[in-house]
Amino acid sequence: MSEALAKIGSLIKEARSDQGLSVKDLSDKSRVGYTNIINIEEGIRDELPEDACLNGFLKILLKTLKIEDANNILSDYSSNLSEQSFVNLSNSGKEVSPELTKLKRVSTLKNILKVLGFFFILVLSFGFFLKNCSQKISNTASLKTPTLKIPDKETGKNQSKAKEKTKESNKASNLIEQKAQNNKAKAEKKNIESKKKKVEKAKEIQKAASKEIAEKKIEKTLKEIKKEDIKKPEPKKEIKPVIPVTKGKVKLNFEIVDTAWFQIISVDTGKVLYEGDVFPNFGQSSFSFADKYGFVLASGNAAAFKIKDKSKDYVLGGKDQLIKWYYPASAKDIYYQRRASERSE
Repeated sequence: MSEALAKIGSLIKEARSDQGLSVKDLSDKSRVGYTNIINIEEGIRDELPEDACLNGFLKILLKTLKIEDANNILSDYSSNLSEQSFVNLSNSGKEVSPELTKLKRVSTLKNILKVLGFFFILVLSFGFFLKNCSQKISNTASLKTPTLKIPDKETGKNQSKAKEKTKESNKASNLIEQKAQNNKAKAEKKNIESKKKKVEKAKEIQKAASKEIAEKKIEKTLKEIKKEDIKKPEPKKEIKPVIPVTKGKVKLNFEIVDTAWFQIISVDTGKVLYEGDVFPNFGQSSFSFADKYGFVLASGNAAAFKIKDKSKDYVLGGKDQLIKWYYPASAKDIYYQRRASERSE
């Protein structure tokens, strides 16, 4: 048991009991282990960690319990601890047994032998390395230098002929390579020129097509303008007068947003309410009809009609799309039923 630790432990225990805290409560507050707190309060030093860690535990416990002069208490504890350790060391010199001294000597000898063995292995490996290097150097030095033979006149002639032949063969191979490269370059040029010609032709065709389209559009617009000026419809598409339908629950309102020919038929009577050519910003561009059951709208350009519904406005379909549209959805069945009854009558 440590007297210095027992003193500070009793102080911590007293503060804890005054504040009405259990060991578990203090452990939860300070995050110091339950068993460590008990050992500190009882002054059992052997069951606690090293001095640095123990000093940290003591500081945390003193702060959590809000004990006054915590720093002075810790400094007193550390000074008492150093004195006590000095006494223990002086006493320990007297009590050391000869067996312990023998064990210490054996351990030191073992450590020395380990170090010496390590150095011995290093020296051996270095010796082997030097031996291998010397063998390699001797092998390279022992290599025989090639003996130079003085060539005869005939051998010299043969060598010169062989050299000339190699030069000629190299020249021939170089010429073949140059020809191949030239042919490749010519082929690439031809491909590029043909591609350019194709692109130019495509551009010309595109220009011609765009010109034709533009001319057709101009002709169409001129015809429409002439129609408006003359106010005489074509014989095929005669505009019939609007049949006024004032009574009816079903109402249809729409605007013309593109050029189209259309026909409106009453579901109730089966009569054509309107038929003819229409286009925006010329003449009548908005229409409204009323009928008992609904309408049938037929046209060759679904994109020309912007329906004005209560919830939202919408277009009937795509440009130049043929349609036969029934409004509302129930109008189709009623239309065919009424026409069938008319035929039976």
